[in-house]
Amino acid sequence: MQNLLNMVKIYDEDALSEYLKNDFILEGLSKYQGDKEFVSHEWLLNMEEKRLIYADVYGELLKSSGRKVLDVGGGFCGLSRELIERHDYTLLDIMAHDDHKKIGEISSENGGFWINSDWYEFDTDRNYDFVIANDLFPNVDQRLRMFVEKFKDITKNLILTITCNDKDVFYKVKRVDAQELLIVAPWGRDMTERVLQNLFNERSISLPKSKKPIFRNGRVVYKFSHTIS
Repeated sequence: MQNLLNMVKIYDEDALSEYLKNDFILEGLSKYQGDKEFVSHEWLLNMEEKRLIYADVYGELLKSSGRKVLDVGGGFCGLSRELIERHDYTLLDIMAHDDHKKIGEISSENGGFWINSDWYEFDTDRNYDFVIANDLFPNVDQRLRMFVEKFKDITKNLILTITCNDKDVFYKVKRVDAQELLIVAPWGRDMTERVLQNLFNERSISLPKSKKPIFRNGRVVYKFSHTIS
């Protein structure tokens, strides 16, 4: 019989202060000066908050080996090279911010780990030890329900970082396939919490309020882990 465990962690000032006592992600990035041109690498160099989250999400994988990992929308940084070396690692990402020729060359030199596709169009008959979606839902991508339904049954560990705003936030965007202008409002904490509860049939899932968000724009980030043992 499978045991299911759902866990939520909030990234707050206490977690950041504790992490900065040993900022091992910044130290690790310093070994890969040639990867500064990648946006994810630059963000990690410049934002200690993002290093905290990266350390928590990927830290175990940077110390272990031999896992099957599907990283959805994770971008590429110098430490991605260590994930590729240690694991059966696949990066599923359209890499909207980066030079496709450059990442394509790196992928070709390292076993073809990169798949340039929207996750919704990705088909696989594989099972994974880890499926990770870091900083996608529901601020960038509001298809959280579809994502969970697609991937939760093919992995032992589903790890999502969830970004919410307690204040009303909206964006004016333009459809790429039409001239229509849209107003998009990312989900708030309460709505995201209800969706997770319904998806996993678990009313105890709770996204606590943050007294002092670690990001300047006020967004609050949680780590949600769904583990099957």
